[in-house]
Amino acid sequence: MVFVITDVAVGAPFDGSGKVFIYHGSKAGLVTKPAQVLDGISVGVNTFGYSLSGGIDIDGNAYPDLAVGSLADTVVLYRSRTVIRVFKDVTIIPQNIDLEQESCKHGPGVCVEFTVCFSYTAFPHTYNPKIILKCVFEAETDRRQQGKASRVYFLNRKPNDPEYQSITTVELHKQASSRCITTAFQLQDDIRDKLRSIPVTLTYNILEARNRRQSSVHSLPPLMPILSEEEPNVYNTEVHFIKEGCGEDKICHSNLQVNYTFYSRVGKADQFVPLPVENSIQVFSLTDQKDVVLKITVTNFPSDPLHPHLDGDDAHAAQLIATFPETMSYSGVRPTGSAMDKTVVCHSNENASQAVCELGNPMKRNAEITFYMVISTQGITLETTELDVKLEMATISEQNLTSVFATAKVIIELPLSVSGEATPNRLYYSGDVKGESAMKNEEDVGTPVDIEVTVSNRGKSLRTLGSAYLNLMWPHELANGKWLLYPMKVQLKEKEQSGRSMECIPIDAINPLRLDTVRSDSSSLTPVASQRSANRWSLTYPAKKKDVVLVIITLSTVCGNQHKVLKGGERGEKCDTGTTCVNPD
Repeated sequence: MVFVITDVAVGAPFDGSGKVFIYHGSKAGLVTKPAQVLDGISVGVNTFGYSLSGGIDIDGNAYPDLAVGSLADTVVLYRSRTVIRVFKDVTIIPQNIDLEQESCKHGPGVCVEFTVCFSYTAFPHTYNPKIILKCVFEAETDRRQQGKASRVYFLNRKPNDPEYQSITTVELHKQASSRCITTAFQLQDDIRDKLRSIPVTLTYNILEARNRRQSSVHSLPPLMPILSEEEPNVYNTEVHFIKEGCGEDKICHSNLQVNYTFYSRVGKADQFVPLPVENSIQVFSLTDQKDVVLKITVTNFPSDPLHPHLDGDDAHAAQLIATFPETMSYSGVRPTGSAMDKTVVCHSNENASQAVCELGNPMKRNAEITFYMVISTQGITLETTELDVKLEMATISEQNLTSVFATAKVIIELPLSVSGEATPNRLYYSGDVKGESAMKNEEDVGTPVDIEVTVSNRGKSLRTLGSAYLNLMWPHELANGKWLLYPMKVQLKEKEQSGRSMECIPIDAINPLRLDTVRSDSSSLTPVASQRSANRWSLTYPAKKKDVVLVIITLSTVCGNQHKVLKGGERGEKCDTGTTCVNPD
């Protein structure tokens, strides 16, 4: 024998203003979680629940009512509402979406129709009001919560209803009497996600209950019935796509793979040649070119030709995502020129640090797509040692995807030009020969000669704190250690004054005897002391596009009776017979 425990009311008059806890009974016993809590605060009564009286049907609806007393002279009557149980039967046509088959009754397009038939039962059987249910159909709730647009819109919605929602009503005239409603949605044009099913939720609630007989003047007004908790009022379903190009399990296992090669542009035309390779890595030489090019090939072949059913299925919503470092940015995409390659469309974000390329929806089995991606290198500096582009594949098909990094070594080649001129271009030695100790000023040394060297950068600006160096050598002394050309001073001039710091090192290479200068020049600069080796003398300056720096070195002849030819050499090498150069290293 099965005993069913009925509902129980428990009073707690000294819990605040007083409370009454309602517990539901079941075949398994009393449900320990209260189904309802009545609070004395809501009715303004203290010691609420001190006394309880139940089991009496005050309003004659066949449900027991509850009277709650207190230590005050107040009694509160709680009437029980009729519980109705709603049954539903849902039919979906078509059950699966075929994108190749138009199914809308009103015109072209792909539609899905929902028919829902409702009926209800209640206790007692004589309870037969007209029940009006409010029904709300809603599509793709989770997708919209993610900020994505719905792929469908309902056709028979009201003007103020959102397109992803349809609200309607149905009247149930009596118990066990079935009534049906129909609604439909249509797919948006050019949807991307054709793989994931479309979830639809139906929610219904009692909007109104109309009794057939009017209550007498002295009777209590009828209460709105409530839905039974045994039958949920929310119905969830999904409409699936017919998945062509997938395996027998109707799951698409794609195998997207990406390969790349760095190229450089030839001239201004869209002609590209591969970058050279050193030690198995490509090398990008930055001269005056603004771009580097990635040739990208994406394939969707089976990983095992002997077992092609394992993967290589259609890749739905296939994309390639390229992410660039701060030194690089997306510039554009170019076709390879092959008639077999499809046109690839890429979109970049606002600062061009990332580009998303559409590869197909779907990208079919055994498909191969090749295209050029043009990347700007305007942000490269002297500190840049490599190009590093992150390539990611994306698809809503089933595949474990990993990132690929396209890497190339960077070599920076500055297109610097150097020219020089000596003034005067001939020297005549005359006068008495003086020793080093007898020289006090510039005139004591001998005839001056100005060596004018012009350095210009005709390439792109490197936008860096790095520097370029100009190393200078000249015939410094004879084989016997006597002076040949004595360096008096250096003048540095910029074509465009930038306020940048320029220095010549080492400091003791210019006017080492600290002789007084006779000729004055506001442009001459005193070299700045440096910790670098005293064997080096150089001019340093930041390399910026179109920079022109003029270096004038004043050398004074000390001795000699023949013209000496200047030439460079390694450490300790003679400039010519009997002379030695000031060595830069």
